[in-house]
Amino acid sequence: MSAFSLQLSASNNIEIFPNNINGEIYAGNITLNTQKEVDALQNARVVGNLIIASEGIDQITDLSSLVSISKIKGSIYILNNFKLKNLEGLGQINIGGDIYIEGNDKLESVNYTVNITTLGDIIIKNNKSLKEINFLQSVRSINNLIIENNPKLIGLTNFNNLKEIRGDIKIINNNSLTILNTLSEVYSFSGELIVVNNKSLYETDALYTLNELSNKSTINNNTIYSSKVDHIKSTHLGEGTLVFKTQDEIDAFGISYNKTIFNGDIIIDRSSINNLDGLKSLVEVNGKIIIKRNDSLTSIKGLSNTTHVNHLIISFNKKLKNLNGLQSINNVSKDLIIYRNIELNDISYISNSINMGGKLIVKSNPKLAQ
Repeated sequence: MSAFSLQLSASNNIEIFPNNINGEIYAGNITLNTQKEVDALQNARVVGNLIIASEGIDQITDLSSLVSISKIKGSIYILNNFKLKNLEGLGQINIGGDIYIEGNDKLESVNYTVNITTLGDIIIKNNKSLKEINFLQSVRSINNLIIENNPKLIGLTNFNNLKEIRGDIKIINNNSLTILNTLSEVYSFSGELIVVNNKSLYETDALYTLNELSNKSTINNNTIYSSKVDHIKSTHLGEGTLVFKTQDEIDAFGISYNKTIFNGDIIIDRSSINNLDGLKSLVEVNGKIIIKRNDSLTSIKGLSNTTHVNHLIISFNKKLKNLNGLQSINNVSKDLIIYRNIELNDISYISNSINMGGKLIVKSNPKLAQ
């Protein structure tokens, strides 16, 4: 059954279990539409497809009666259970097919143990309260991964052993999702990668890895930062040229970049940025730092951990009053230029012991006695 065309309801040709099957090992397909039906299913150990889909006023709220199930030969579908908050009761289950979880408005966590290394599709979508997905501890290979329209989902955890995705990856409209880092371990993937409309997504290592493996990628409208493939690549490799235009971009870099060395240029030119705090991790910049023509910039304290830069230019920043942030710089391979910053009145943060490969130029800053 295709993950992308699934239209499943109790009216499909799915066998509905007898009201009383206690004591039986049931090997057929089971559809559970009410809490009464769930409670009646106490000792079935092996099933075909398992469908949990509430209908009517007897909404399913508790799956504890399903604790005896140890194997699902087919797939598990958890659909439109408006009062179900968790999946406790599913226990440790071997699943032969797909996992499909959709339309469970109060479901907060998908947290159970799947004791299997290979699964079919994993589709988790339209769950308004879902915050946590945590069930893939042993899974190494799946078909398609679709995580869509889960507005409170923060991250994907325990995907660390997932090495192969045989189909596509679609991560769409998860507005609280910040990290995908556990998907960085995937090394076999040649499908389509779609990562769109995840407004809080800052983590980029997994995006870089998956983008490099995929045969086609669409990555856009996430955070400003993680929508830009060049930024994703630079953050992962720690090299290239980074051009920052907004405070969001700087802040996102601070969240996603975990290295101390950047081998390339950092350019902040004609931006709306007011501080550089997102650059605090940087100790060495083996390239240029150019900070110029930024009308809102009031602080460069974000450079306070930087000790080495090849070339540093700070010019035409209308509101910058001091150079607090340069006190740790002890090595500039080429020139350090401070030019035409009209409010600059304090350059005391420039160390007297900088090892200069070029020149220190401080010129045309009208509030300095030069």
